[in-house]
Amino acid sequence: MHKRFIYILLICGILTSCGKPDTYQLIDHRADVYPRYEGTVIPYNIAPLNFAIHEAGSKFLVRFTAGADSFDLRCSKNVDIPLRKWKKLLEAHRGEELTIGIFAWSGEGWIKYPDIYFHIADEAIDPYLAYRLIEPGYVSWGKMGIYQRCLENFAESPVIENDLLDDGCVNCHSFNNNDPGTMLFHIRKFNAGTLILKDGEVSRIDTKTE
Repeated sequence: MHKRFIYILLICGILTSCGKPDTYQLIDHRADVYPRYEGTVIPYNIAPLNFAIHEAGSKFLVRFTAGADSFDLRCSKNVDIPLRKWKKLLEAHRGEELTIGIFAWSGEGWIKYPDIYFHIADEAIDPYLAYRLIEPGYVSWGKMGIYQRCLENFAESPVIENDLLDDGCVNCHSFNNNDPGTMLFHIRKFNAGTLILKDGEVSRIDTKTE
C-alpha cells in the first residue's frame, strides 16, 4: 500500500512537471516553423493558420494570445488550431496584435522560443476563392474541376467537375468584378464552348470558328 502511494505521487509529479510551462528556459532563436507566417497582417475572419514545428521535442504547447485573452493548444509537431477558439479570439481583437508562443518539452523541462507576432486586420477577407484543381501535367489530363474553398473554415466544394462533361477540359474561369453571380468558364475537347452564368441563367457559346 505504501509503495502504491509513492508510485501515485511520482506519477502526479511527472504529470505536473510536463503540464503547463510555468517555468521554462528561453531560447534565443525563433522556432523553425512551416509555413513562416510571422509578421503578416491577417484578416479577422481567416481560417486557422495551421503550421508545423520543425524543432526537437517530445511534445509541444502553443499559446495564442490577443489582449487579455488566450488559449493553449497541446500538440505534436503539427499544429491544428481549433476553429472556434481561433475565430473567437480574432473576432474579439480586431485591429490588435496576435502573439503565438511555442513551448517544447525536452524531457527535462520546458523551453520557450521567442514569440511570433501578427497584426489582426479590422477588415474581413472575401469568404471564397475559386480555382482549377488538376494533377500536374500540360498535355493530357484525367479528373479535374473548378472548385471553391471557403477561406473562413477550409470547406471545399465543386463548381463543376469534368466527369459531368465527358471528361473534357474545364479551364479559363473568371468572375465579373468578383461577383459569383456573373461568371464564365471554357470547355475544351468534348462539348467545347464557353458557359456563361448571368442573372441566374446559364448559356453556352460555341466559340469555334472557321
